[in-house]
Amino acid sequence: DVAGQVAGIVQRDWAIETYGCSDGVACDPASSISGQLTKGFDVIAGNTYFVELEIEAIAEAIGGNPAVVPVPAAAWLFGSGLIGLIGVARRKKA
Repeated sequence: DVAGQVAGIVQRDWAIETYGCSDGVACDPASSISGQLTKGFDVIAGNTYFVELEIEAIAEAIGGNPAVVPVPAAAWLFGSGLIGLIGVARRKKA
């Protein structure tokens, strides 16, 4: 039960650590994100108080070389699939 006024201070420290990438890909999002929230307030009996803090930080830095896809092999696979579909279509007509 709160009678009269109650003075108070809310203090919250926060930090987010980031992690490196693997498999030969260079990945360096921000090293860390941190901060502090300090808010003084007075509470009066019978009133409802809300303190809301929302922080979002997104940082991306990705490097590396993409994998090489051999075009001749992909073309052979695609071509054989087309020939198979043509054969199925001819059988359905007959």
